[in-house]
Amino acid sequence: MSFHRRLALPANQKHLERPSAPDIFEQVSNSARQELGRSSVSLAISALAGGIFMGLSALGGRVGIVTLLEYGQVIMGGDAEAEAIPPAEKEEAESRDGAKAA
Repeated sequence: MSFHRRLALPANQKHLERPSAPDIFEQVSNSARQELGRSSVSLAISALAGGIFMGLSALGGRVGIVTLLEYGQVIMGGDAEAEAIPPAEKEEAESRDGAKAA
């Protein structure tokens, strides 16, 4: 019994384990020709949607990192054993340390 899953192949692809470079080129060329046959409005909407999706993906990743850093859940270049301290507790600890030093 094989543990490899066979993917559904397009009707125009030969049933090979690994397609050759000319076969891949032919499939990509056919797909490109079909895309060029679409209307300008359809291509513009697709481009706009793709741009928005990529932009929001990058923005969402940055927001997630900043949020995690803000709450001390991500340790960047620090001791891996250090415990994460919420910002409010950090401020209290810093103010106590500042008061002791003064």
